[in-house]
Amino acid sequence: PVCPAVYLCWGSQGQPTESAPSVTNVTVGGSFQFPFIPDGNQSYRAELKFNSTVLIATWIFQSPPFINVNYEGKVKILENLIQLDNVQLSDSGFYDVNIDYLSQSTSQPIRFILQVYEPVSKPNITAECLGSSVTLTCTSSQGTNVEYSWETAPPCGESCLVHLGPVVQIPFSDTRDSIYYKCTAWNEVSNETSNPLEPNLCPTQQPGFNWIIALWMVIPALYLTGAVIYIKRSRKGSNIGKNRCIYAH
Repeated sequence: PVCPAVYLCWGSQGQPTESAPSVTNVTVGGSFQFPFIPDGNQSYRAELKFNSTVLIATWIFQSPPFINVNYEGKVKILENLIQLDNVQLSDSGFYDVNIDYLSQSTSQPIRFILQVYEPVSKPNITAECLGSSVTLTCTSSQGTNVEYSWETAPPCGESCLVHLGPVVQIPFSDTRDSIYYKCTAWNEVSNETSNPLEPNLCPTQQPGFNWIIALWMVIPALYLTGAVIYIKRSRKGSNIGKNRCIYAH
């Protein structure tokens, strides 16, 4: 499930779930509540641990709670629950709530698994002309475990979805029509869609003879031919001048 501002995990009978814990997705900056229901009016001690090793809080019934100095300002002890505020990416992991009754040696452990996500930001599209196609790339500057999908702007027939992944290649033949593409960045807690882009951005070669390429091939050849003729004529004129000087003597 996606966790909004505060998430409270209860079973179908109003009790904390004791089956295999499911992963709860929480947004960065949100809160999560770890509920527990003590048995009767017995004196008990409740404690919250992170990844089995870090003791976050301990509360003995009708006594002031102990809160780990690293969690001060983030943990609240409320009636039958412990609340963790302003969760961050580093808070992802599993949490155990243990209830120990002072009159007996039994305990009631409850496990929760938390996965914290940073919401995605609005993605941008960049286009690159490569060979006979245009490559569109979708990027989002923020977000945890970001996934991408591409679709065409309506109307688009039976389905607007055209590709899954951050990069899509579109042949030039498909860019002649006025079709707009947009990408969506998403993760478990958020999604954002880019502005639509028309990929008809790359110059396409028209069919038939390409006069520009032909001129680029012919002009250097003409220059080279002219240079050779000029050099030959210059040498010939120089030899004639030398011969005339010899006959004058």
